[in-house]
Amino acid sequence: MEDLARRTPRRQRRREQGFTLIELLVVIAILSVLAAVVIFNVVGVKSSGQDAACQTDTSSTQTAVDDYENDNPGSAAVDSAGSVNFSVLQPKYLNATPTSCTSFSLTGDPTSGYVVTGKAPDGKTFPS
Repeated sequence: MEDLARRTPRRQRRREQGFTLIELLVVIAILSVLAAVVIFNVVGVKSSGQDAACQTDTSSTQTAVDDYENDNPGSAAVDSAGSVNFSVLQPKYLNATPTSCTSFSLTGDPTSGYVVTGKAPDGKTFPS
């Protein structure tokens, strides 16, 4: 009988020394799910941030083109390829060349006005 009394506390001590394999696997699974959720949310935020920046740059470029046309009637801020000619817009109408869009195109004519369209890195286009 005394032998049984001595063994019981020793068994209990062994169980309290660490975590079981199942407990560790459950914690790893929960952390993996949380990490996946965070990663997918961060990727979406980056893409929408790039789109917002491109849209803002397109709007700023449209304003600069409109101001240039008002100050210089009959001349357009367009190059021979149909893109925005930033060299005539800087520094008076734009402080720096916008970099968030991969390209800017200009459509229209001097009488009806020009419309600036920006193309984001993911392929979306933003008219101003």
